[in-house]
Amino acid sequence: MGTIVVDTGGEFFNDEVQAAILAAGGSFVYGRAAVPMDKPFRERFFGGLRTALADELPGKAGFSPKCLFAYDREGMAAFDRDQFRLLLLRDLVDYDPLCEHAGLLGRRPIDA
Repeated sequence: MGTIVVDTGGEFFNDEVQAAILAAGGSFVYGRAAVPMDKPFRERFFGGLRTALADELPGKAGFSPKCLFAYDREGMAAFDRDQFRLLLLRDLVDYDPLCEHAGLLGRRPIDA
């Protein structure tokens, strides 16, 4: 598996994720906070997902919800978690493979 650079978010600071990586024969190091160059492929994937999908969703508060004081994120949201999961799955399965990717030299994942 090799070494995985993980984010510094709370979801990676737990024994379960660390044990799974080690059990698969890998190792992990924590990327530096606010340094996306430590994990460019993950940052590029989620950046593209954000601009292609999340930025268009009602209830999206931007990079920091704290900067929008009077914005009702929950009131503006138009669907629940299950509906969001379906939108995410459809984007990853039905949309993304048909788009050209710079990392594939302009080819679509479905053609690569």
